[in-house]
Amino acid sequence: MTDNLVAPAHQVELVVVAGEWQHAQDHEEEIAAFFAQEQAANPDLFNGPFYILDKWQLADGILHGACHETTYAAYLHWRAHGYSSSGYNAFAMPVVRPVGGGILLGRMAPWTVNAGSWYMPAGSIDNIDVLDDGRIDLAGNMSRELVEEIGLKVLRRMVAPTWTLVFTRGRLAMFREIVLRRSAEALLASIESHLAMQEKPELDAVRLVSTRRDCVGLDMPPFLMPYLEAVLPA
Repeated sequence: MTDNLVAPAHQVELVVVAGEWQHAQDHEEEIAAFFAQEQAANPDLFNGPFYILDKWQLADGILHGACHETTYAAYLHWRAHGYSSSGYNAFAMPVVRPVGGGILLGRMAPWTVNAGSWYMPAGSIDNIDVLDDGRIDLAGNMSRELVEEIGLKVLRRMVAPTWTLVFTRGRLAMFREIVLRRSAEALLASIESHLAMQEKPELDAVRLVSTRRDCVGLDMPPFLMPYLEAVLPA
């Protein structure tokens, strides 16, 4: 595995390929028992499709990757056991930037699997993000998740042309800037209104960070600070 690598990319091409993920094959019975326990503790958990990046190559600013379809239960089991076998949970991280600077972060609500954790409004690759030819539509994934989680519609002109890739153990976070023409105040007010209309929103708080000092004390996943350290002043 590649850990703690930060790299730019101007193109990302991920494709779903045939075959089962090895971890799911090797631990089928354990995964079923594990997920039953997890779901008993949190009935909101749903065992849907999940995609694991198994093979990849980064060359000349282009990331090519092959993903296997598995289940959310298999992913959670793998994560709970310290990403003990090969693969990456690969996901897009939209970096929303309003006028005046700052980066939007959201805190995951208590009923979610990552409760209390702060990061960009985003979500895992779903089967709706897989095109007929097997390619994964990361732009579509980001757009859908931003609408669902914070009510933000993304136009093509808002999206930066390049990615920043952050590899940590078991995870590949693919960051891409979304540059808005609205103020920070208007953005936060719009999001808070959107969250208030949902019975169980995925986020229970949002905030903007403009410096690395703004991140002190926040519970964040390990892939986030390497990115923020690269783009935010001290």
